[in-house]
Amino acid sequence: MTTANVTASSQSAQAAIYIRNKADCAEIDTGKGEKIYELFGVVNQTGEKHSVAIVEIAQNGSSQPHFHEEAQEGYFLLEGSGTLTIDGYSRKITKGDLAHIRSGTVHTVSNEEKATLIFLCICAPAWVPTCFKEKEQPQLPSADQSLGEDKFCIKKVENPQSSQQLHHLLERSDSTKYGVDVVFVKPGEKTSPEQNQGGERTVYVVDGTASIIIDGLSHTIRKGELAKIPSEKTDQITNIGNDLLQLVRVSA
Repeated sequence: MTTANVTASSQSAQAAIYIRNKADCAEIDTGKGEKIYELFGVVNQTGEKHSVAIVEIAQNGSSQPHFHEEAQEGYFLLEGSGTLTIDGYSRKITKGDLAHIRSGTVHTVSNEEKATLIFLCICAPAWVPTCFKEKEQPQLPSADQSLGEDKFCIKKVENPQSSQQLHHLLERSDSTKYGVDVVFVKPGEKTSPEQNQGGERTVYVVDGTASIIIDGLSHTIRKGELAKIPSEKTDQITNIGNDLLQLVRVSA
């Protein structure tokens, strides 16, 4: 695990926040062309209400068909495209999509393209081995693929180049156990202050370099890194790079 450095003016406080990237994680190879790297969750004793992992699926690879009795999942695609199958129905998902997967549904992701499919896997409550239940997909007549729209909840930022900074893709509610925002920040600009009101919140950097200010201390997070925002703390994020900053913020 890595921790952020504080700014020189704050050296005396020496406060650190949890920051982790793929290189810090153990690799889980499922043997089906899929590799998993857990950034945050129960397995590494950092979260309980949700977990976040990087999943990579090579060409012709797939995840094992499975379901969760209680947990819900979200797949945010970072690179590539793939096929999401839920209860026998299939839909294409591409970079920038967020696919919300309800508990109790049998789901799997496959990659038929040459490029590796890479996505963030969000699980709420946090993933544990006992929540993973293997089950084969039902076989449906091909004509039935036009049906099944009620199985899918796929969201996307429609215009990432717009002036809008914050995009709510999924709202946390009584029926949805986690929320997902995509945030864009131009170079030199900052987000509005956000308070973590007692839940779990993580921020993942899709592109760019950010400075997170928490209790007056600055923590730098870079592309491919996830940071945990401490409970009851207010954070503000500044783009300290030269390119557009893109973040995925998860709350549970």
